[in-house]
This record gives sequence, structure tokens and C-alpha cells, in this order.
Amino acid sequence: MTGFQNSMQYAPAPGIEGDWASANPHASMLASPGALISGPSGVTIGRFAWAGPTGIVQNNGASAMNGAGRLGFVHKTQPALITTWLAGSTMVLQPGISMVLFNRGDVFCRFAGGATPNQKVYANYADGSALAAAAGSPPDTPNTTAGTIQNATNATVVASIAPVNPFDGKNLGGIMTVTAITGTIPIGAIMSGGSTVVTGTQVLEQLSGTPGGVGVYLVSIAQTVASATLTATWGVFTAAATQTGLYNIGDLLTGSNVAALTQILSFLTGTGGVGTYAVTPGNTISVGQTINAYTAVETPWYVETYAAAGELAKISVR
Repeated sequence: MTGFQNSMQYAPAPGIEGDWASANPHASMLASPGALISGPSGVTIGRFAWAGPTGIVQNNGASAMNGAGRLGFVHKTQPALITTWLAGSTMVLQPGISMVLFNRGDVFCRFAGGATPNQKVYANYADGSALAAAAGSPPDTPNTTAGTIQNATNATVVASIAPVNPFDGKNLGGIMTVTAITGTIPIGAIMSGGSTVVTGTQVLEQLSGTPGGVGVYLVSIAQTVASATLTATWGVFTAAATQTGLYNIGDLLTGSNVAALTQILSFLTGTGGVGTYAVTPGNTISVGQTINAYTAVETPWYVETYAAAGELAKISVR
């Protein structure tokens, strides 16, 4: 949603972030009416987003995919609401809003690192922002030659879960209230236990309380769970010899024995280089091996115009 004009520029802007860059045909992602819903953290306009198997849309790739996500572009003609006091504009769709994703069309997209015509457009797994690089060469791919992954790191908690503001019966996540804990809960941990915790329930955000401890958390699946002893499970990736680039939250890890969709969920002792990281649980690699991290996935779009760092460029599906 564009705000009121409050400044003037010497030269006109090339376009508006997330808007059409031409009158050429465009196509939206096929879905039933009301089937695509913005996720619990909202969806940012002008970026890429993934629709998960339940129709929940998120800018975070691996969290939304669950092995079956569809990638699309978030165009600016969406029902965004300005909720910040005295704000003149917003680029975020509020949670629970019915929305549309586009998989074809000419649009304006912002590139923090700049872009050059004929480069391929990549979508950042962490937040859906655009990156430009040569086809088949995902940007920023750090690796470690002595990496290990240990599964089943746990914290034990006493907690209850309640649905968060259901919207037309859609799953917008749940609120987990932790009243006691042994250990800590990293963002991205998988919750289990009790009598009714839904398989795959993931911690998305801490809303209040002691970081990683007693407090209130947003989880991925709406459900009702009475106070019970639950387990938070995650994997630990140890980067012992980082050689190129930096690891980031949201990166997908790959290697000969690494399970598909193993994602860096949060920092533990590592902050981008050597250290430990919380990752999606699912596999254990005890023998050091080369592990690569991919920051972004290649999209069908190409860069059509030049953009300096932080500027807009026209992108198109050829």
C-alpha cells in the first residue's frame, strides 16, 4: 500500500517495488478461491514467497515448503492494511489475509546487492528477497570441510497450546505458553509429546518471556493442547572449518548424507562462521564431511535492467 507523497526527487523513480513493469501478460498461481492465506508472520510485498501444502504463504522458504511448497512473487495489488500508528504506508500483508501469488509476469524487484541484465533471479530462503547471479550458480554458498550434524537435541517443557485467532477456519498457527523448562528452545524447534500435539508443530517466534525459556511462543499449527510435558527437538550443525562465505539463518544445508530441507533455524555459538547452529531435525552425521549451505533458490525470472545496490530492476520470465 503506497502512502501519501511527502518528498520530491530530482529524477522520477523507475517504478514501484512489487508493481508491474510492463503491460505484458502475467499469470497467477493456480489455487481455489481463498486457498492462499498469508502466514502467521505476514507476507512482504515485492518479494518471493512459498505456498505450503495447506495454503499458508510465507517469505521463509524451507519453513513454508515442508517438501511441497510452490514459489511465487508477491505483487503489490494485495489487501495490505496499515496497522502502525501514524505510518503512511506498509509493505506487509497482515496474517490471515486471502492473497495471490504470481508465477509469471514483468515486475519491479529490489536487489540489495545490485543486478545486471541477463542474470538469473534467486529467492532468498530466509526472507524471499531477490538476489542476482549467473544461472546455475546460487549466490553465497559457504561450505565446511569438517561439518557434523547431530539430531535429537532436546529441551523438556511444561506448556499448553491454543489456536491463534482462526480466520475462516484456516491454520494461522498456535500460541504456546511455556511455564517451566529444562534447557532452551531455539526458533525452529519441533514440538512433540502430550496427547494431541500435531506432528510437525514448529516454533516460529518467541513473543514474550525469557529468551529460549519460560514465555509465550508462536507455533506453526493451530491446535488445542492442555498443559502437559512436551519436548522441543532440533538438530545441531557444527561448522568446524568454514572456507567461503557466511552461514545465515534460513540457509539450506546439502551434502552426501544430509537430509533434504535441512535448514539453519537459529544461531547457537556460531554467528556465520565456525560454530554451532540449530537446524531442522531429521538426520545425524557423526563423521566430518563437506557440507554446503545454499542461501537462495533459482527462480524462473531473469534480470532485464541494471540496478545498483538497493535499487529496483525489471525482472521477467522468458
